[in-house]
Amino acid sequence: MKFFRSVLPVMAVLALLVSGCNSGGNVKTVDPKPTVIPNNAQTPSATEPRVAIFGKWKLDKIALKSDAYDGTSSEAGEKNEEHYLGKELEYTDKYLRLGEKMFLNPKYTLEYMKISEYDDGGKFRLPDFYGYILNEKINIENKENYKDLSDVPLKFFNVTFDKDYFIQVGTQVVMLDKDTMLVGIWGKIILAHRVKM
Repeated sequence: MKFFRSVLPVMAVLALLVSGCNSGGNVKTVDPKPTVIPNNAQTPSATEPRVAIFGKWKLDKIALKSDAYDGTSSEAGEKNEEHYLGKELEYTDKYLRLGEKMFLNPKYTLEYMKISEYDDGGKFRLPDFYGYILNEKINIENKENYKDLSDVPLKFFNVTFDKDYFIQVGTQVVMLDKDTMLVGIWGKIILAHRVKM
C-alpha cells in the first residue's frame, strides 16, 4: 500500500505532462501558414476590391534603401528600381501588369509581418522604416490598437506564377494602409499609391 501512495503522485504528474497542461487562459496564437487567396477573389466593384492589393497602383518614389545595397546589378536584363518610377502596377485575379507588360495567372499569398520584422529584414538605414513612417507622417493601418509601433502587423503579399517570369518589381509588397504600399522587401523600396477611379 505504501508503494501505491508514493507512486500515485508521480503517475499524476506524468499524466499531466503527457496530456499537456491547459490553463484555459486567453492565449492568442497566430497561424504561421500563409493564406492562399483564391483566383476568383475579385469582387465586381472596382472601388472596393475584396483583396487589399487588387487595383491599380502608381509607383511614386524610392522610399527606403537597404544598408550595403548599391543597386548596380544589371545581370539578366535587370534595371535599377528608379526605372519603374511613374509606371503603374495593376493586380487582378487574372494578371499582374507592370507598365505595359502583363503576367498571367498570378497566385497571391497573404502573411502578416510586424513592422519590426520588416525593418530588421530589410536592414533599412538613413532612414530606417520607423524614421520613414514618422518623417512622411504615414498613418499605418491599425496602429492605434498597439502600444508599440514595432508590434503593428503589416499585410505582406507575395505573388507567384506557374510560368517562370522574370519580374523585378511588384511580386512582394507590404500594405501600409488601404491606399499606400511599399513595393519590395529588400534593396530599394518603392512607395506606391492606389490610383483612384
